[in-house]
Amino acid sequence: RMYWPTLQTTNVANPFLQNVGIENLTLNRVNGGGIGFEFAAYGWVKNVEVNYWIGGAVNTWLSARIEITGSYMHNCIDCQNNGNEYPVGVSAASTEVLVDNNIITFGGKGMVGRAANSTVVAHNYVDKTFYETGAGIGDYWNDMSLNGSHYAGTHHFLFEGNWANNCDGDE
Repeated sequence: RMYWPTLQTTNVANPFLQNVGIENLTLNRVNGGGIGFEFAAYGWVKNVEVNYWIGGAVNTWLSARIEITGSYMHNCIDCQNNGNEYPVGVSAASTEVLVDNNIITFGGKGMVGRAANSTVVAHNYVDKTFYETGAGIGDYWNDMSLNGSHYAGTHHFLFEGNWANNCDGDE
């Protein structure tokens, strides 16, 4: 998906989906993404394991006040440089997202912010980021573990108390 910064107004009081959570679940070998919130508000992912994914483990698009907490995301499949390798994606005008107390390993980036805002990323363990040899950038590339600026327009990300091999910006 390509996200371009645009001026948007959102009526958070009446989104398509509200107050939905996913807890105590294991997803193995998912294609097309593990868990995705789109046009949602006040949702959560808690104590979830996503193992071997294509398309991201947990993603938000055009959503508000989503919590991703106490979960384990690891082992992307076909970890190429194409956007499918990100364990956590906060994207497309998502706002007030909380990503905390997660373990994230063996993905291209640990998490990525793409044209989103007002997100807190706190107390996560993010390690062993990698790309496969045929990824075009090689298996030697150590990408950003914590990233809140993958697309232009991303702003107000707070990173606090995380353990990661690096935290950087790219736009």
